[in-house]
Formats: sequence, structure tokens, C-alpha cells
Amino acid sequence: MNELANNAYSAGILLRLALNPKATPYQDKEYANLLHELNTNPSFRIIFENLAEGLELEILDYGNHGVVLAGKEKSPFAYRMVDYRGKLSVEDRVCHGLVQLAIACYCYPTVEALDQDDEVLRPRFSTDQVVEDEPDNVPYRTCQAARRRGRGLSLYQRGSADTGCGPSK
Repeated sequence: MNELANNAYSAGILLRLALNPKATPYQDKEYANLLHELNTNPSFRIIFENLAEGLELEILDYGNHGVVLAGKEKSPFAYRMVDYRGKLSVEDRVCHGLVQLAIACYCYPTVEALDQDDEVLRPRFSTDQVVEDEPDNVPYRTCQAARRRGRGLSLYQRGSADTGCGPSK
């Protein structure tokens, strides 16, 4: 094979390795060698980038850790919400929602924070902010409601039963 064919073949192997979540350049010498080639050989890099583009894959980053790819909207590798929701139990979806809510609360702790410049440092996040039983604590209230729903209780029914959320008082 000539150099162009070798580069195309190697770019395909690198793409296969990058799409395998279990493959790492630390454990796979071939992956490490292909990453080195990607960083040092401009023609190989162009072929790899075009191959990824043709498959509607976006190259987010590459380095010693490997290649990080994301499927674009029309890519067969795109991860859609229906894929996400369809594989999780109700409990897992609630848990994921609470994590996303906690991240949003961390990033935007107040209404004023939504208008702040992105360069402004956010206050430190504490798990106490998520689990404390306070009237305005949305993650805690949501967790309580989910526990009550799981036990067959009304979301508005107040009881002395332990909810399993937050610190015990």
C-alpha cells in the first residue's frame, strides 16, 4: 500500500479505537502510536479529521488521554434523549434529574447569577446545600416527593416516615 492508503487505513483504526469507550492509549500501544501519528503527521491528521467529518463526528479533543468524539445531530453515533430515557428506570431518571438540578443550582445559585459574566467565580458548592431540609431547597423537596411517590404516598401528604433523603435530624 502507498502512504495515502496506509494513512487512511490507520485513521480508520484510530477512529474505531476512539469510538470504543474501553480503549485507552495507556493500555493499547497501537492507540498510543496512532495518537502520536495524529499529533506529528499533518497528512494523517487531515485524513482522520475528514473521516470523522464524513461520519458526522465532531472531534472535541485529542491528546495523551485519547480522542474525544461527539456525534453531530444527524450522525448515526448521536446520542438522543430517547436513547437516554429508554434505558433508565424511573429511579435512575429521578436520580439523574436531581444531579442535573444540583449542577444548575451550583452554576446559577441566584437569579442574578444568570446575568453575570461567565468569568465571575461561583461560590463553592456544598452537599449541605442539596440535602438540607429548608423550604426553598428544590433538590431536597424533589427527593422527598420522589420517595413519597415510591411509597405510594401523595406528594402533598406529610408524614413522620423517614424519606431517606438528606441528613437525619
